[in-house]
Amino acid sequence: STVSSLQDREKMVELLLHDLQVPALCIKHPAILTLRCIGSDTGLVITSGEQATTFTPVYKGCICTEASAQLQLGGEHVTDKLFELFKKRGILIPHNEAEVEALERTKRELCFVLPEKGAVDPSELQGIHRTARGIDIIISEELYECAEVLFQPHWRFMKDSAGGVRVSQDHQRDG
Repeated sequence: STVSSLQDREKMVELLLHDLQVPALCIKHPAILTLRCIGSDTGLVITSGEQATTFTPVYKGCICTEASAQLQLGGEHVTDKLFELFKKRGILIPHNEAEVEALERTKRELCFVLPEKGAVDPSELQGIHRTARGIDIIISEELYECAEVLFQPHWRFMKDSAGGVRVSQDHQRDG
């Protein structure tokens, strides 16, 4: 887990420098280190977790905290979108632990963010989702459509009576 409080960081430094005799230490924010890995010190670092996505702007190696933001959308919402996309195709997958785990595996291994609309020809794109019961389902547009939920933060998801997920019509916007 991330060391966050000042007191915890001080304890960590003391342990490393004194107890473990580490000769030197440099502690940096993960966003700064991410940019350094690509040879830059300025950029926008986007980190998406299970429940939230964080946007951290960095300018010349310094975090711009006043411009940082967090969106309460993450990986679980992408998984829910996959359930919805299957349902639209008439494929009802039970919303149980085993099927969620199978969809999460498909999401991790096959799904991606489309760099721009039309960048991929859907007819040339194909993957296979294996359900928890061992049934193979061929998928194509779902491989990138599921991630669109991260770029449509006004969407709200609601459980329907079949246990699937649908977009609330009350919260959709045009455009």
